[in-house]
Amino acid sequence: MCDTVRRQCNFLIPESIVVSKGANAVVSYLHYYFSRYSFGERSMHLHANNCVGQNKNNIVCWYLAYRIMQNLNHDIVLSFLPVGHTKFGPDYAFGIFKKSYNKSEAHTLNDVVNIIESSTTNSHLNFAELTGDEQGFIFINVNDWKGYFESKGAKILPGITKFGHFHFSREWPGEVKFQHESDSTLFSFQFFDPKTSFTDEPEILEPEGLSAARQQYLYDKIRPFCREYAKDIVCPKPPDKLLSQESRKTEPSGPPENEKPKRRTAKKKKLITL
Repeated sequence: MCDTVRRQCNFLIPESIVVSKGANAVVSYLHYYFSRYSFGERSMHLHANNCVGQNKNNIVCWYLAYRIMQNLNHDIVLSFLPVGHTKFGPDYAFGIFKKSYNKSEAHTLNDVVNIIESSTTNSHLNFAELTGDEQGFIFINVNDWKGYFESKGAKILPGITKFGHFHFSREWPGEVKFQHESDSTLFSFQFFDPKTSFTDEPEILEPEGLSAARQQYLYDKIRPFCREYAKDIVCPKPPDKLLSQESRKTEPSGPPENEKPKRRTAKKKKLITL
């Protein structure tokens, strides 16, 4: 959610293009959002919950340091919710969507898009961003930011989950200043060498897509519950070629035709005398 314009971007990620549910995905969608919806702001204050796998980790902090070093921002503060608190602005907007979703009928991603954008017709608080579709076409890539930053010599900040506020500035490129509370002692740590070059781009992570078994399950178990218009979008019949290829992968391989099976010989028992 962007407090400046009071709008929340809800990313929709179809199962067919899922690559990662961790920090690589978070950073990729965050980077896309800033690239498309930024107003050219120089200072940002970000808030996030304490989910370690997605938000509160070195990879997200590396990305914010990267933005400073690339002159995309001058100052960034990343603050996490106080311990014991789990709800904040985005949960309010998502709650409105969820309430509308529970009263609606959705079979396809486009149905969900319509529900999201009609959930706040007056304020236009909620809007949707499709990352791909049911057929596996990708609209927003997920990149290997973790591998990219590691290749640039990124350093790991030990015990990062113990702290609640992280400060990045062009006054100290590649460095982070962090603290437990907003008014407590500041510590510092160098993530990158200030002279690190970021002229190249992180690699794109390619999704594997739905397996033949998963496609068959959707066709057999889910398709009967879909509206007619959605059946071939969400649960089409999987190609026979794909099914045969996957079945061959799972079939146990026997001995070669010319190889005779080995006979088992009984082991002689030893006679032990006392």
